[in-house]
Amino acid sequence: MRMLEVRNLTKRFPVEDSIFGKPTRFLTAVDDVSFGVERGAVFSLVGESGSGKSTIARLICGAYKATSGEILYMGKPIGRTKEDYRNIQMIFQDPDASLNPRKNVFAIIEEGLRIHKLGSSKERREKVMGILESVGLDRLTVKKFPHELSGGQKQRVSVARSLILQPELLVLDEPTSALDVSVQAQTLNLLGDLQKEFSLTYVFITHDLKIVSQFSDYVGVLYLGNIMEIGPVDEIIDNPLHPYTQGLLESVPQPDPSKKAMNEILKGEIPSPLNPPKGCPFITRCPKAYEPCTEKPGLTVVGDRLVRCHLYDTGGN
Repeated sequence: MRMLEVRNLTKRFPVEDSIFGKPTRFLTAVDDVSFGVERGAVFSLVGESGSGKSTIARLICGAYKATSGEILYMGKPIGRTKEDYRNIQMIFQDPDASLNPRKNVFAIIEEGLRIHKLGSSKERREKVMGILESVGLDRLTVKKFPHELSGGQKQRVSVARSLILQPELLVLDEPTSALDVSVQAQTLNLLGDLQKEFSLTYVFITHDLKIVSQFSDYVGVLYLGNIMEIGPVDEIIDNPLHPYTQGLLESVPQPDPSKKAMNEILKGEIPSPLNPPKGCPFITRCPKAYEPCTEKPGLTVVGDRLVRCHLYDTGGN
């Protein structure tokens, strides 16, 4: 049984109302997305800004309610219960925005235990100290406030806050994007160690394919709220099939300064989700677009992966 299963998930936000207050125009942030996450795996969602990655993260964690579709945890629909919130926790992109500046580190980490009424005051303190040690922070950190910490320390506090309730699934919404490069590597190493120590399963949200190649088992490529390609990370990184995936990989900076990344695919900006293209979502930027692309393609099985592209459902090259 998969730990997490997302089925035909759609999220539409009303952006314009009639004079009677009834929504008349919608922004589709997530469009019929499906994927599964095995226990102990790292599943990544990757795409440009505006692709719907963070919306999916918030849907999984209950911050948003889905317009349609369902999310199953251990085979059962996720309910808005404290038990579900204990088992599924989230680490946010910006620790400056997600940590309460009026509370010290101890109060921030302990808060989850207090909300769920777990343990005595002494037991809660012991748990907080233990989890601080697991994330690499010393005991004196508990007295500090967020403004007294470095960016890396703040993110470690965010990780500790998420782990204090002993969840099974962590949703990580670009947890390294606000950090310096050297601190990013430390944070990824920490997350890898914690996954083994606490037997965690990760849903990892990122725009950085370098991180995906090093950190993930499976990856789903998102564009305008649609899954464009999904499968084992090694296959997708080594042999991307969808033109959008190819463009993302070409966009990765080259370590050798003599080799310039020549991206002939990802020209222009991602279209507005308020006015998405008709047919294939990628048609306005795809150099391989042809007449069938005026109709939206479905997901086609190609080996161990799924690809949303007419080049494969019609046998093209």
